[in-house]
Amino acid sequence: MNYFILLHIIIALIAQVLAIVATVISTLFLIQQRDIKKKKITSLMKQRFSLEQLDIFFTKTLKSVFLLFSISICSGFLLLFFFKPQTNLILLKSLWAILVWGWYFTSVMLKENFFQSRTISAQMSSLGFLLLLSSCFGFLF
Repeated sequence: MNYFILLHIIIALIAQVLAIVATVISTLFLIQQRDIKKKKITSLMKQRFSLEQLDIFFTKTLKSVFLLFSISICSGFLLLFFFKPQTNLILLKSLWAILVWGWYFTSVMLKENFFQSRTISAQMSSLGFLLLLSSCFGFLF
C-alpha cells in the first residue's frame, strides 16, 4: 500500500511541476504575441523561440500534464476503493482533483479537437495554474 501511495503522490507532483512549466511557456507565448501585435521590435530581437516553437512545446507539455493528472486521478480512486482512508477531507480533495483534471481535459480537447486559438489555450493554462495555486497544489486538503 505504501508504494502505491508514494507512486500516486510522485505522479501528481510531476503533473503539477509540468503544469507550472506549461504556465511559464504560455506566459512567454502571450508576452511574445503581445509584442508582435504592438510591433515592439526591440523586445522581439531578444526572443529566442518563435511562436510556433512555443506552441509545439506548450502542446506537448499540456498533453503530458493531462495524461499524468489522469493517471493520478485513477490511482487516487483506486486508493479510495481498495484502502478506504479514514479522513473527512477525501470528498473535498476528490472534487478538487476532478475539477483540475476537467480543466486540463477541456484545454486539451478544445485545442486539439476544436482548433481553439493558441491564445485561448495559453490563457486557460494560466488559469489552470491559478486553480492549482488557489489550494496550494492540493496540499490544503
